[in-house]
Amino acid sequence: MPRAKRVVVTTSFPHNPGDAAGCFVEADVRALEGEVHVLCPAGEPRSVRSAGAMCVHAVGGDELFAWPGAVERFRKAPWRILGAFTFARGVRRKLAELWPFEAVIAHWLIPSALLCEGYPLERAVAHGADVRLLLRMPSALRARIVRSLLRARLQFVAASLLEQLLSSLPAALARAVRERSFVEPCPLSLPPLDRPTRERARALPRYLAVCGRLVADKRIELALQAAAKLDAQMVVIGDGPLRDELRRLHPEAMFTGQLPRTQALAFIAEAAALVSCSRHEAAPTVVREARALGVPVVATASGDVAHWAATDPGIWLADPESGALADLIGVATHDARSRSS
Repeated sequence: MPRAKRVVVTTSFPHNPGDAAGCFVEADVRALEGEVHVLCPAGEPRSVRSAGAMCVHAVGGDELFAWPGAVERFRKAPWRILGAFTFARGVRRKLAELWPFEAVIAHWLIPSALLCEGYPLERAVAHGADVRLLLRMPSALRARIVRSLLRARLQFVAASLLEQLLSSLPAALARAVRERSFVEPCPLSLPPLDRPTRERARALPRYLAVCGRLVADKRIELALQAAAKLDAQMVVIGDGPLRDELRRLHPEAMFTGQLPRTQALAFIAEAAALVSCSRHEAAPTVVREARALGVPVVATASGDVAHWAATDPGIWLADPESGALADLIGVATHDARSRSS
């Protein structure tokens, strides 16, 4: 096998061109030059073109690291934690097979960066769930893990993640982490929107959109309650364990199910506003996508969304309460109509 310039280890990566899972990781990989090998849990082994040559290797572990997320999959079936060991074994085997290479880039501090021990770790990217896991650990274990990562540059996709971690560390270690860290979201890459889906969306009455996994932390119910107060059509893009319950409670909403990314973005592009009520976020890709498409966003403060709202008049922050959310959706959509007229 030709010498690999870089290896990327990640627990999430698109299985196919239409898959939204880990699309932000793929955008980061495509920005790299030279030969890149991606190690991820699942998907068909394949070679695709990037700035150089990118080859994707499925190393196992999709029992845990798959839709609708590791936490939800573990809650439903705790035995799936074994997928973490399968992934770890697969990554270590593939790293040894690909060696020698110049450097590794790890997406998610835990488990990806930890699995790169003994190899040149260029950059470790913190996305959110990994930092929250560190914060739940005993302080001594957390400090030990963080110290082991200081050989790499630490990228945090949101300033809030970095500050949360720093506040949990001893002062000297916090200073060392800050010196090795930088804040930068992954690159954003928008595919061409699906034309038939966009035409279908344009034929709908004026609507709001919410997009994401239908799990408790996304608080889709809160967005639906706000839309009901406004008597507004809500298009729910995505799927998950709460689908049946949400459809029962809100039969008036349109549920698209899981869609290819080009179709999901087509629905977002034609929405009067995107509503985001997630309890835990860092640098939510769907908010960035909506703004790139020129769609106003009404969101509850989470991660760096409040920071973005300070400089982007198209992001409106609401309290996590259906009445307050409904009021602000009304203001935001009226403002957007005024700007476009």
